[in-house]
Amino acid sequence: MANPYIMFDGIPKKIKASVCTITKRREPLIDRMIQLLNGQTCLDFEYILVDGYYFQRRDTVLEMIERLKPEFPVRYLPDKPTRWRGCRPALSSARNTYLVWARGER
Repeated sequence: MANPYIMFDGIPKKIKASVCTITKRREPLIDRMIQLLNGQTCLDFEYILVDGYYFQRRDTVLEMIERLKPEFPVRYLPDKPTRWRGCRPALSSARNTYLVWARGER
């Protein structure tokens, strides 16, 4: 069964690196980041995006990813809420998420 958080998965020859971004309320910057990554000449990487507003705007971001047609795999993941007074430690959460999902050589 496919993982529900892998929304777009291009097929590079071999993934050598993972480009990771943590975001919250930065939709225009997601668009810009994908455009910049599409302009790279070396496409042996994947893009992991951890979003603090994943559940509120998932469909909008997925439509953006489809429209931009990235030439590399994109993994769009939610930031995980914690039990500590409702705070969302995105940075710590994202670090762990990256380790679980990254497919780069190193």
